[in-house]
Amino acid sequence: MVAFKNNNITDVSLEEATKEYNTLKQDSFLVTAAKGLGISFGD
Repeated sequence: MVAFKNNNITDVSLEEATKEYNTLKQDSFLVTAAKGLGISFGD
């Protein structure tokens, strides 16, 4: 799985990616960029 970790794009195992719950603020640059690419978050 691909992850954005410590300001770097890297690979992580699915186990590592799902071991804890992570959230982003709706106005973060990552969410804004994803929405600009057409990714939907159900809102």
